Amino acid sequence: MHRSNALLNNTLATDQAYQLALEQIVANLESGQDITPFLSRGLKHGYESPNSRKPSHLGGRRDLDLLLNDWGVHHLHLSTNLDSDNFVKRTKHVLFAVFRPSDAYLIDIMEHGDWTRDHILKVMIKDWPHAGLVHQLNGVVGLETPVYESDRKGIRNAGINTPFEFGGKVYMPAAGLTGAGTSVWITTAANRLFHAVASFRRQLTEDPE
Repeated sequence: MHRSNALLNNTLATDQAYQLALEQIVANLESGQDITPFLSRGLKHGYESPNSRKPSHLGGRRDLDLLLNDWGVHHLHLSTNLDSDNFVKRTKHVLFAVFRPSDAYLIDIMEHGDWTRDHILKVMIKDWPHAGLVHQLNGVVGLETPVYESDRKGIRNAGINTPFEFGGKVYMPAAGLTGAGTSVWITTAANRLFHAVASFRRQLTEDPE
């Protein structure tokens, strides 16, 4: 379990409105218990056909979590009160976090909707530079046209990945966004699965026994 310095110094972490939920999330993570109730309800929408609705941008689709798909960052709601659908009540502030098979990186508590804040990437770079949450682009010393926080939402909604400049270095998140708004990681995993099935089919055809 890794808590950032920003989170440790954030007064919201000890606020009575959020402290109990934060402690419950940490306890669940440390004991390997489910944290689904704290996550976005959007995870109930595995796929939504683009023809079923016509949002003006990717951010309007219920089946896409662009923060997660772009930067690999989840957001968890900080309540212990369950609604009838077994998700906790939505909260104004949420916990931003990255999960790996054996590690949890708790970034900070910020407002729901702070999906493109520079602060998220800065914390990952400063606190866990060697955890693989972001990748430095070696040989790149700066961006000719900086990407400002205010521009990132529109760029992300268009399905475009953007580099991030910090401390004289340029980084890209370890995740990555496809033009369809889906995760590069998941697309790669799906392609591996399709190739494995095709390979098995060929082998079965050639040698049924």
